[in-house]
Amino acid sequence: MKVSFVGGGKKLTACYRIFEGKRGFEISGFYNKAIETCVDIAIEANAMIYQSLDSLYRDSDIIVLAINDRSVPGVIASLSRLHAHGKVFVTISDTLTSSDLSMAYPNACAIINSIVDIPNMSDNEIRSASFVCEVFGKNYINFCRTMKSSDIRCKFLTSKQLQIYRSSLHMAKYGIEAAITSAMHLLKISTVSDSARHLIPVIKEALNHGFSYGYTDTASPYRSADLDEIRKHTKILEENGIESAKTLYNAIALYLTEQTCNDYEAADEAFRLIKNS
Repeated sequence: MKVSFVGGGKKLTACYRIFEGKRGFEISGFYNKAIETCVDIAIEANAMIYQSLDSLYRDSDIIVLAINDRSVPGVIASLSRLHAHGKVFVTISDTLTSSDLSMAYPNACAIINSIVDIPNMSDNEIRSASFVCEVFGKNYINFCRTMKSSDIRCKFLTSKQLQIYRSSLHMAKYGIEAAITSAMHLLKISTVSDSARHLIPVIKEALNHGFSYGYTDTASPYRSADLDEIRKHTKILEENGIESAKTLYNAIALYLTEQTCNDYEAADEAFRLIKNS
């Protein structure tokens, strides 16, 4: 399948690396109004630099949009008005959804994501990365077959599955950040340390438990729904006036109790305590 690219800069290079040298994909060319932003990668790929979107559209099976997310729907709408069909528009946006790109009909769209924002990966990381991809629209079967037979490691997801995947990454990133920053705040108040390095041993322990898929520490106060322990931490946070940290703690206690405590009566008592605190 012939692949062409619209855009420039870091995102364009990242998109090109996904398809570079992969079985079943032929790099056709590049287009950007600011031609200087795509000329180097076009020379590297020994591919055309198109003078217009129309000519790129006619010469491509797959059109990869390496542009900012706000511009993607408009470019797809413009290209789709050329009354052709059977094209596949590809974006690596980690925010756009199938409903945002419904104007692509009667063409198809593919949203490719990875565990790390793709433009932030090194070239070698992109070449060997594992991707997830939602494909929707019309006539995308050949694209899926080519992806599966290429050297690109890719798992196809439904729209709902992609959203759940994105939420899992969001929770991991910002949940960890919130826990660490709130812990640092309390650490400073305690006067023990103002260095995040002080928390490294406990963070490592938490990661070990988390990577075993579930909090497996037998001493966990949430596994036994320890009301005194839960009440103690709630009171400490109240006394120090850190309402947002208390809200975060309550969510942590509620989730871990729900996931790990097999004593349902004790868990119910803990739920009441947390919700009423």
